[in-house]
Amino acid sequence: MKAPWKQVLSLALCGAVLTGALALGAGAADAGSFTDAKSVTHWQAVATLAKLDVISGKEDGSFDPGGAVTRAEAAKMAALLVTGGETPWTDPDFLPSLGAGSSYPDIAGHWAQPYIEYATVLGLFSGREDGSFDPDGLVTGSELARVVLVGLGYDSEVWGLVGPDWEINTNAFANAPEANLFAGLDAADPSLPYNRENTAQLLYNALGATVMEKTRDGVLSTGEVTYKYVLATDGAGAPVTLLQSRFHLDAVTDLPAQPV
Repeated sequence: MKAPWKQVLSLALCGAVLTGALALGAGAADAGSFTDAKSVTHWQAVATLAKLDVISGKEDGSFDPGGAVTRAEAAKMAALLVTGGETPWTDPDFLPSLGAGSSYPDIAGHWAQPYIEYATVLGLFSGREDGSFDPDGLVTGSELARVVLVGLGYDSEVWGLVGPDWEINTNAFANAPEANLFAGLDAADPSLPYNRENTAQLLYNALGATVMEKTRDGVLSTGEVTYKYVLATDGAGAPVTLLQSRFHLDAVTDLPAQPV
């Protein structure tokens, strides 16, 4: 895992970091080379996320801001977000054992299989009721917010991100000041599938969200170990964000200007 940043980006940069393209290719993308770069609304976010290796353009060289986002694409972006832009299976400090075979019958040989498996191990994604993953299915804003919250350290069971009230709880925590995942997305209904720009904006907001830490709290009389969850802070008591804990500061310098 990459070392934490030694300083925090300004709120202005944090607010502009995540509104870009989605992760489809490999390697850092130059947002300025997207064929439809002029039509991108949240340029700073597109350029920054591309530089962080979290997003990239489509095979035809476009960004396609209004295009749909599949579960496979979302799994790749989520995996890259929590690993600081590293491909999960090549990061020995962060890579759990994925094991052999496939966790879902419909992803064997799929281009996103390693990311889907990795995201599943981390609890970011799970399968459908029939046991499939449905890689081509679309994802709603609330589903994306849940994925991000888990990536930030929110335990699904503890925070009620599963079960009949998962969406209500997810939206409540996503809208809390320490996360603020729906910032800039007032016009997008989180109960509906998000397009590429809306998805990127939500992921961008995650970079400025405070990480949740799980720490040992005590031992019950039964021998069961209990834990507590607290928002992470640094030595000076300042919140520690996902951006600080996963990425290098120099990764977002020299961003390209938006074509006119």
